[in-house]
Amino acid sequence: AFHRVFDMFTSKARRQHHFENLQAFWPGLQVATGDFERASRSLNAFHRVFDDYGGLPEDFDYPNMQLFANVQQSLRVPLRPELLESTYLLYRATRDPSWLWAGANAVEAIAQVHKAPCGYATVSNAATQALADEMPSFFLAETTKYLFLLFDDDNFLHSKDFVFSTEAHPFDAQRVRAEQKKKNRRSDDDLDDKFIESDDELVKTPPWGENEDDDDDDAGTLSSSRRRAF
Repeated sequence: AFHRVFDMFTSKARRQHHFENLQAFWPGLQVATGDFERASRSLNAFHRVFDDYGGLPEDFDYPNMQLFANVQQSLRVPLRPELLESTYLLYRATRDPSWLWAGANAVEAIAQVHKAPCGYATVSNAATQALADEMPSFFLAETTKYLFLLFDDDNFLHSKDFVFSTEAHPFDAQRVRAEQKKKNRRSDDDLDDKFIESDDELVKTPPWGENEDDDDDDAGTLSSSRRRAF
């Protein structure tokens, strides 16, 4: 189950019948909404391509299930984390062991296809599996982290309500909410203090001044100077 990319401003399809590597985040978002059935279908579709090429190419022609051979950038396989992030999230939500098998296949493919003399490299051409002389930082920071967490059931991150940033940094959701409440309370207290100070100033310094004479021709009418002060 692949999804077309539309321009949010024109509501028109950006490109016809292809997916981009980064779209593999979508099944994880479906998991967050509780739509596990559609998430499973979407994730299976991405894993099918991953199994064929040892990773997800940057762009893929999904109606014909083939690479965009005439565009060099589309042939790259840069070890992005989105597919394994979605796999991890769906497994944690459903405990379906088939996603562990999918993760194991990913580990095997990375070892066989991307292994380089010093680390794990981007594939420059998915058709030939030729390696580029680069290992993206997000491979260690994100891709391997989600793989590790997929298989580590006893990890402390599973024992509390943690959320991950877009760079796979875990945050304790309860602590974040508590800190936000403290910040909001401080802001409310500061605002109250400002109102109190402002009220005090009004009491101490009348808008018409302290040296005005109290005797007016008409006690019920303010002088013109006092009206201007307001």
